[in-house]
Amino acid sequence: SLYASKHFLQCTHYTIKDERIKYPFRIIQLTDLHNSTFGEHNEKLIKKVTTQTEYEYLMSCDEKKRKTLFFRLWAAKESYLKYRGTGLSFSLKKLEVTFGETLTMKQEGNAVSAVFEEQSLDEYVLMFCHA
Repeated sequence: SLYASKHFLQCTHYTIKDERIKYPFRIIQLTDLHNSTFGEHNEKLIKKVTTQTEYEYLMSCDEKKRKTLFFRLWAAKESYLKYRGTGLSFSLKKLEVTFGETLTMKQEGNAVSAVFEEQSLDEYVLMFCHA
């Protein structure tokens, strides 16, 4: 179950069932970049963490869509790096997210072998990255 408030998000349970999963495990990753702090004049932040293609796409969107896509992009990149165990010490500009029927990612031009599952809750984005 999920509970959201303006200042916190609580995730108590998320289940992924797949016959390929042999052992039980639990991973919870929440980003600390919240919608309530993303306002005007964030072009500098967008430019700092996106590829040129991502940046051009985001800047071509209206502000509401840009905000939503930026949070999805940020959550995908952060969850992937934490899944790999590198955290944010790896440059986010080396990863490129493509939004389509499913979210895909490339690292320096090569497709990454990871699955992204996302769930939206009001203005929050939960992103789960796994093999």
